Amino acid sequence: METDMKNCVVCGERIPQSAQYCEKCGSGQPTVAEDKRKDAETTTLKQPHHQKKSLRTWWFWLPPVICALVIVFEIGFNLYQAREANTLAANIQSEIRTNKAEYGKVKVSWNGGAMRVRISKQAPVIESVDQGKTASWQSLAKTLQSRSEKIAKNHNQKYSHIEVLSPKNTKYMWLEVIMAR
Repeated sequence: METDMKNCVVCGERIPQSAQYCEKCGSGQPTVAEDKRKDAETTTLKQPHHQKKSLRTWWFWLPPVICALVIVFEIGFNLYQAREANTLAANIQSEIRTNKAEYGKVKVSWNGGAMRVRISKQAPVIESVDQGKTASWQSLAKTLQSRSEKIAKNHNQKYSHIEVLSPKNTKYMWLEVIMAR
């Protein structure tokens, strides 16, 4: 007799299998045909759930995670190199400024291919070069050559390329220091 019993869908009370209403709460009970239809709907609803299972597997997420790690490491490496180049440019700039006051306000920056040295138009070294006196200019050239050698030995050799741009037109270069590779 126990097998002819089922639970009420609302209150959970045990009622006979053939009962259409629960004696305790009065709710209508599904018939056998409705139970079969409900089971069929449940199985059709579960099918898309199995299709999304690939999102839960570890190998599905492996390529995006690897791509994200590569991007993060590449960004970190580029930031490190940019910081190193900017530090070297600041060192060159301070070395030129402290050695000679005749270079005026010198600005050194990294452009991705070379250290670019910009000397102001009003610097005494520019006036002396215009007058044919090259002693201070040669001193600057020697300072940049020695600095370029130090950079090539102690740091990355690509940072040892130094260019001195024309103060009147920065499209032109007055001096280029390239260490042999």
